[in-house]
Amino acid sequence: MKCNRCKKKNVEFPKQGRICKACIQKEKKQYYLDNADRFKKKARKRYIENREDLIIKQRIYALNHKAEAKGRSERWIKNPKNRVKAILRAKKHYEDTKKNRRWVLHFRGARMRCNNPKHDRYKNYGNRGIKFLMTENDFKILWFRDKAYLMVKPSIDRIDSDGHYKMSNCRFIEHKKNTRRYGHSDRIV
Repeated sequence: MKCNRCKKKNVEFPKQGRICKACIQKEKKQYYLDNADRFKKKARKRYIENREDLIIKQRIYALNHKAEAKGRSERWIKNPKNRVKAILRAKKHYEDTKKNRRWVLHFRGARMRCNNPKHDRYKNYGNRGIKFLMTENDFKILWFRDKAYLMVKPSIDRIDSDGHYKMSNCRFIEHKKNTRRYGHSDRIV
């Protein structure tokens, strides 16, 4: 028997039709290549619809496998080559963030002051009831709105010092101006 597409003789046919397996695989591959954008959009839509469920599943998995994951990471870090790789990767990531995405450092600092009881300045922020209600993207918007990239040493400032960290209450100003505003010393002791 002959394939209707490639006209090869004595080929293996699947159950349906007179097209060989090789031709079917080529068609499938071409179909996926032609419709790749559509499939990506569908997958993204499915992810967004199920994001909350996925996050919950990930957290449950992380809690159930915490010890196992910790052991794996400790074994990986004990190898000196891996330790050096990890340190270099972390340094490179930090330098990239410091150079190209400086608002992320301010975002993390403000979040830690409000949410982490172990942070040395938690008593002045989170303990006073100040909540952190912003996203990294909000900080990026503030960064460019206030042109913090042009400042010598930008600092996040809450307009109402007793208010929460939220878009309407935050701005970037020079660090000197911010410390003068609250009467803090700029000196490191």
